[in-house]
Amino acid sequence: MKKCLKRVMALFMTSSLLLSGCGAAESADDRKQETEGTETVELTVWGEKDNTATLTKMIDSFKEQYKGQADFNITLETQADSGVRDVMLTDVHGGADVFSFPDDQLISLVAGGVLVPVPNAEEVSAENIKESVDAATLNGKLYGYPMTADNGYFMYYNKDYFTEEDVKSLDKMLSVAQAAGKKVAMEFNSGWYLYSFFGNTGLKLSLNEDGLQMPVTGMIHPVI
Repeated sequence: MKKCLKRVMALFMTSSLLLSGCGAAESADDRKQETEGTETVELTVWGEKDNTATLTKMIDSFKEQYKGQADFNITLETQADSGVRDVMLTDVHGGADVFSFPDDQLISLVAGGVLVPVPNAEEVSAENIKESVDAATLNGKLYGYPMTADNGYFMYYNKDYFTEEDVKSLDKMLSVAQAAGKKVAMEFNSGWYLYSFFGNTGLKLSLNEDGLQMPVTGMIHPVI
């Protein structure tokens, strides 16, 4: 039945967003019940609210594909990916068996004993791009199934004021906006987006030897 558990995790595999079965998933076997000779496997899946319809279809498809092997009682619960780390570290055994999370939570989840290494690491690595596999890997071990590799940045601009040439330079955009009485805005409270600017002006981010703390070196040039 552990083979089936691995498959239900692989079901959602499609580096910034990762999917994994936590250490609690090992206890899924302990939750099996014998019902007239057929095993009943209970699993809890966490997912973003916006993904509810898609995940429901995937779960139904999984049940159909493996019907006869066991009776699956799979519960889908809404949980924001950004909050997975905090919830799981508060109560590992009460957490979901299958869940997605951003790759910046990997170190904390591994250190907290939440994640176990992926059993079919070579197969997963062969089927995904290197960058997404690296995002799910820590100390040479793969801890999650890469789910997305589209952590890109998008800039929206009004063509009534900016040309395609203007938007190639932030300085040019600021100049054009000032002349037109307009503003250029971005999220200053988001590390994801903020680093896209400072990462190209000398800022370097790395981890200390403890693997947890992140020192900052280089020069930061604020955008006004």
